[in-house]
Amino acid sequence: MILRKLYSSALFGGVAIWLVGYGQLVIPTQVAAQDDLEAELQAEAVPDDTGETNAPESERPMQEFEQLTRQGVVLLSQGQFASAVVLFSRAIEINPRFVPAYFHRGQAFRKLEYFDLALKSLSKAAVYGRQFPDIYSERGEIHMELNNYREALEDFENAVELAPTNTKYLKNYGTALVKLGIQGREIGSTDALENITRGKSSLDHAIELLELAQKQGPHESLTDQQKEQFVPQVQLELAEAHFDRSLAQAELSDAEALLIDLQSAFQYKDDNVEYGRRLAFANHEQGVRLASDRSYSGEFVNHFEDAIKTSTVVIDTVFGNETVDQNETNPDAVQDSQEAVDEDIADTPQDSQEAADGDIADTPQDSQEAVDEDIADTPQDSQEGAVAVTYSEQEKEENYGVFTLRAAARIALASHVESDKRNDLYQAAIDDCNTLLELDPRQYTAMYYRGLAYRMMDDYPAALDSFTSALRIWPQYPDARLRRGIVWFHVGELSLALKDFGDSGSDPRPRFWAGLIYQRQGEHRKAIRAYSDAIRANPNYELAYSNRGLSYLQTGEYERAINDFDEVVLRNPIDADSFFHRGLAYENLNQIFNAINSLESAILADPDHEPANQRLQTLQTLR
Repeated sequence: MILRKLYSSALFGGVAIWLVGYGQLVIPTQVAAQDDLEAELQAEAVPDDTGETNAPESERPMQEFEQLTRQGVVLLSQGQFASAVVLFSRAIEINPRFVPAYFHRGQAFRKLEYFDLALKSLSKAAVYGRQFPDIYSERGEIHMELNNYREALEDFENAVELAPTNTKYLKNYGTALVKLGIQGREIGSTDALENITRGKSSLDHAIELLELAQKQGPHESLTDQQKEQFVPQVQLELAEAHFDRSLAQAELSDAEALLIDLQSAFQYKDDNVEYGRRLAFANHEQGVRLASDRSYSGEFVNHFEDAIKTSTVVIDTVFGNETVDQNETNPDAVQDSQEAVDEDIADTPQDSQEAADGDIADTPQDSQEAVDEDIADTPQDSQEGAVAVTYSEQEKEENYGVFTLRAAARIALASHVESDKRNDLYQAAIDDCNTLLELDPRQYTAMYYRGLAYRMMDDYPAALDSFTSALRIWPQYPDARLRRGIVWFHVGELSLALKDFGDSGSDPRPRFWAGLIYQRQGEHRKAIRAYSDAIRANPNYELAYSNRGLSYLQTGEYERAINDFDEVVLRNPIDADSFFHRGLAYENLNQIFNAINSLESAILADPDHEPANQRLQTLQTLR
């Protein structure tokens, strides 16, 4: 019938209605909804001049309000939203109960970003067509755009009740629950975690149905056009569902599941730059996390490499030929142990490993939470053929952070590759930052990462210039100030370094570095106070315990020194230096037996630890 052909694709488009045709996925409520729509359309026919009413479509001419609505749908598909609104409104004037006119006018208002009017029009459609789930779905999507997650949840819940296995409604319902839960956590809501968990379950179900649909393929009852659109539409919904579920995985602190969902989303929709950004960031974060976890014995550098590759895809997608990666590096040899990236102070453990600097805090954050969704229910969303996407200047600016993310991943990776490959990665990171600075000279994060790469290449003057440039733009940039202070330390400008380490707030790292300076200057009381401040801010700061123990050795407070070295070996049972220094403290307390045990533990951790071997031989001779 004409009306059914005209309106069913708009009111019940996408995979959501195509699932009706699948064997075990046949949903009687969905079929009934279409039949009810046809009956509703026929029932709302008004008498014409001849007095004819409610005749079957095949036996009566199309009413004027129906013609106006059809013309409006065409304009809507052509992007003429304001003109479409005029026609839908004229149709409503003729028949104030005509559901499709209200529905499509709501869509047009949404496209025009007149959200209040869109909601009013859809609410009117719901009054006369409460049995049609897509009305609730459309209204719920608008509420999602406005961050009204509780209202969106109510609409999606209504849609799911009408069509319990409709993947689109299940996905939207789950997403609304997850985002309501995230919003609830920010304000301390008691049901936040429950909402996130329930949302994840709904998304699980949607993904299961979509995977089944993908496996079975299009049903024979579909039109040729629907069959052709079937696979891309299923993959699009799978991408959205995996991405939305990744938000729940992040809130549930399941890093592995988060990565799997983001990888799936980007696999299904590799031109979605937000998926790519988040996947690159998650890989970088996971690499940093695993690199600093001594209990993890598996491979982690692949996460840095994947972050670089994904960032490159995003950069190429958004910026195209505007940027060229001259230094793409694919290291084929990786060292198993983390390399030190700074010089050691005599008789102290490594004082500036990247773990001590806290690189996780330096990673650029991507705070965008919402995903812009197309309206799948309008004809223009199913246009065929690949179209080259051109990104606006604003969209490019939104993706500037990918350059610094790739730079951060390269810097992190460089600490775990062969020494002859490191400078290539550092230089590539510098090039990333310079490219971004050409696009926007005030990108202080690019100056920061460029400075960090220069520092790792021991180009201290260039590093100082970059960190200082960042601080000129943002004088309160804490990481830039910390890193500049570290460079001042390495070039021997200790007073300048102390100035940069002065106002640390809750960050323990500046106080740790101030302790190093006081220790180098022989002011061990000041060093002890600085290390104690760092430990109060971070009770698990191993290097602060170790270095404070060394200062306690210098001040003759041997029992306190032993306590600090105990804290270190408790967290790191293979720290040979701490066992050695604890042995010296025991020896000074004339506890020879304990001293020998500590020295033996040092040698067990590092058989080539020469000072421990020599001291053990001396004590064994004395004993």
